[in-house]
Amino acid sequence: MALERDRVIIIEDEPILRNALVSVINQSRNFVVAGEFATVQAATRRINEFPFVIILMDVHLQEGTTIEHINVVKRLNPYNKILMLTSDASSATILDCFRRGADGYLLKEDATISIGTYLENVSKYEYVVSPGIANTLVHFINQLELKSVSTERDNTLNLKKLTSAQRSVYRELLTGKNYNEIGETLGISKNTVGQHVQRIYKAFGVNSRAGLLTGSSN
Repeated sequence: MALERDRVIIIEDEPILRNALVSVINQSRNFVVAGEFATVQAATRRINEFPFVIILMDVHLQEGTTIEHINVVKRLNPYNKILMLTSDASSATILDCFRRGADGYLLKEDATISIGTYLENVSKYEYVVSPGIANTLVHFINQLELKSVSTERDNTLNLKKLTSAQRSVYRELLTGKNYNEIGETLGISKNTVGQHVQRIYKAFGVNSRAGLLTGSSN
């Protein structure tokens, strides 16, 4: 007796790629295409017909980006799996998709070669990415670590420019207290707090409390 294959729904507006994916998936032992659509709206009713389905969804369709639809599709059934298909390898887009509930992110050139493997993996693991996307994410993490180290080093150097009283005000600023509250905590006047704050901003090269938190002068 043949095992029932997991259903896959494709949302892709490039006919050549869509047809290629349909052909490869339908030749696999464990998966079958249950529908192919050019828009998310057209696919929604079909997605609702099944207790579980894997959705291959292009990030950028002619109708616009599909990122905002990820939450909508997940609400239809949180057990459904969503694999994003794209030529967009920017870290911002990747992270946005995962934050909204995507289960995988595949470059189209990788997906057409190894779609069967990715479909198998998304059933086993929490997240799936293609090699090109993994490279982007590792690079992004490395940049974050370098920025963190650089910011920490800069903060240490900037703190050395401050007097003991200014460092005390600096620590209170980071807690979110206003000038009156800082003054009460440290036993100094509001005007004195303001003077210290201006010198702190100058030492860090920022113009606001938000600048202290983000390291931005804007």
